[in-house]
Amino acid sequence: MVSYRSGPFVRCAALAALVVLFSPMSTGAQVLYGSVVGQVNDTSGAAVPRVTVTITNPDTGLTRTAVSSDTGAYSFTNVLAGRYDVRVSLQGFKEFVKTGVPVSANEVSRVDATLELGTLSDTVTVASELQLLQTDKADTHTEIKSVAIEQLPLPQNRNYQSLINLVPGATPAATQNSEVDTPGRALTTNVNGMDRNNNGTKTDGATNLNIWLPHHTMIVSPAETIDSVNISTSNFDAEQGMAGGAAITVITKSGTNEFKGSGFAFYNNEKLNAKPYFATEKGPASAHIDGATLGGPIERNRLFFFGAWEGQYQTTPQQFFYNVPPAALRSGDFSRAFNEDGTLQIIYDPFTGNPDGTGRQPFPGNIIPQSRIDAIARQIQQLYPLPNQAGSTAGGNVGGAAIARNFAKSLPRKFDRNNYDLKLNWNPSSATQVWGKYSRMGANVKALQPYLGYDDRGNGDTTVNMYTFGTTWTFNPTTVMDATYAIARMTHETVAGDATFGNFGLDTLHIPGTNGGRNFSADARYAGMPTISPGGLWSGGFDWIGNIDGWDPVQRDERTYALSTNVTKVEGAHELRFGYSLNRLWMNHWQPELGNGPRGLFETASNATALNGGAQTANGYNGYASFLLGLVAHGGTSVQYELMTTREWQHGLYARDRWQMTNKLTVDLGLRYEYYPLM
Repeated sequence: MVSYRSGPFVRCAALAALVVLFSPMSTGAQVLYGSVVGQVNDTSGAAVPRVTVTITNPDTGLTRTAVSSDTGAYSFTNVLAGRYDVRVSLQGFKEFVKTGVPVSANEVSRVDATLELGTLSDTVTVASELQLLQTDKADTHTEIKSVAIEQLPLPQNRNYQSLINLVPGATPAATQNSEVDTPGRALTTNVNGMDRNNNGTKTDGATNLNIWLPHHTMIVSPAETIDSVNISTSNFDAEQGMAGGAAITVITKSGTNEFKGSGFAFYNNEKLNAKPYFATEKGPASAHIDGATLGGPIERNRLFFFGAWEGQYQTTPQQFFYNVPPAALRSGDFSRAFNEDGTLQIIYDPFTGNPDGTGRQPFPGNIIPQSRIDAIARQIQQLYPLPNQAGSTAGGNVGGAAIARNFAKSLPRKFDRNNYDLKLNWNPSSATQVWGKYSRMGANVKALQPYLGYDDRGNGDTTVNMYTFGTTWTFNPTTVMDATYAIARMTHETVAGDATFGNFGLDTLHIPGTNGGRNFSADARYAGMPTISPGGLWSGGFDWIGNIDGWDPVQRDERTYALSTNVTKVEGAHELRFGYSLNRLWMNHWQPELGNGPRGLFETASNATALNGGAQTANGYNGYASFLLGLVAHGGTSVQYELMTTREWQHGLYARDRWQMTNKLTVDLGLRYEYYPLM
């Protein structure tokens, strides 16, 4: 059976006439690259044909040359991001030079030149200004440059995605899943009312997708490594696909002919914090983000590198409060088990009276005989810690000792993450550019809820490796081809703190069927403590023992493979662009999502030691008495969890003609086909 994503799986921007007014020429709607276009006229306003135009990146020495058309128009497509000097030269005219022209991914930089009569030895130099309007592209997009990313306030994790708040039509960016699941702390947003799963992000051409949680990216590039972020929100170019909400392109920094680097550190600890209101002390706390970058030449004008490291380490004190039974109750003595109103809660013998619970007799002295206490219950209650604070008597007391919030323990929440990036750029000639990048994130998070019976918070370990390779070939001034190939892999494992206990339910408590039973007990994923709740999980009373998180452990392996290639051909007034993109999604996911969990779950019922129709309502005292008697109201375990898998091919084909009908009217004609059968 084949299922389809909501909406048609074939999207056609069929002959979409996207009109750009008052633009002499429109070209180069790149995604990874930018474009430089312009019109060459003389001082009378007449077009000057066959003019030599050269663009040069002074930081890398990269130079490209083109010749203006019969109408005086010129264009450079597939231009790597950076700042360029534009030179316009023709015998009999002064040379026109414009310096520092910014070029960004998915942006068109326009440089129109007016040539004055003179000699080539005379030069007219103009310094570039910021281009506030995009008159050569029809899509609606926002560009966020590195200066803004580095200087604007960022949230705790210094995530550049928070700046999507600056984009019109975007809801405030927010985290959606736990630190254990998403240690990269990716943010999500809705754009123009579309579902957040419909946003698509590419980082240096690599598909950046968390397959299991598709509203998140697999990896978040550190702020210091980003050159620009381009966010298209509507009127997409035919080249931009696999996105219904926002098409987000992240371009990271590259090395230049000059060595440049940076270092940074953000630090905070408990000395700067206030003590939590209910805590007895501040507890150890620290949060710091450290990092460094360095880029420069390996071989001037040909080979460059850029490397970066960022580490984030955070320890947050947390205090937890529990309801644990006082010592008297553990021996079966309920003779002083008083309710909040001062009445003694009567414990009835379930083996007296009628089957429906009527006619039961109280235990003599409200004390359960030692011979009646279940052997397994004795073992389990040894895991209960004794009260270590006064607590609250709001729910009752045992001889004056509180039964609510009478045990507290402090365990820090720890978050450690390291990001590494290395990028190489090679320009063997002015016609060929090659680059490659490696990114890695390693994170360990100790943030699972600590339950009674063990103190270890468990671990969430995540590793991401991303490899990206790209190249551009300029066959001639009017024909350019580019290609990008990327591989990304994320492995994730969440293991609870009780995993080191082995098959505790089966081998220590000797409860048949727990920890996968005999058929699955050899599988380490079933190890740990079963959940045991005196009185039911949600009925109040005393807290449960063991691991209540039936969703762990988690093992996930995600891989994405992305290939894209494009060809651009300029023919007179037409810029033709064709391309193909391929995504391969691969995932193995093992997780006990439903049921009683792999370790098992047992609940006792408070009404088993209460009198049906009596004056008192069963409460937590009755639940604990039922637990001591070994009376289980519900018990079960779940086994043979299936490995969830995804294997999918996604394809995209497009053709686009950007046609300059007149000097003030440009029309985009595009057709795009996409196929994505599952995700």
